Amino acid sequence: MELDDNTSILALLALRQLLYFADDYIPVQHTKLKACDILYEKRDKRESFKKGSDQE
Repeated sequence: MELDDNTSILALLALRQLLYFADDYIPVQHTKLKACDILYEKRDKRESFKKGSDQE
């Protein structure tokens, strides 16, 4: 089976672009997830503080 050089080059270029996109996408999603976790932790702490002060 012979590969068409033009098709192979285009496929490799598309793959490279996909990998560049993934390389940028993953750290951004990780940062967003971390930010959400921090927000949820702060909210949970405030709610538990309010519940504790309501019981007095």
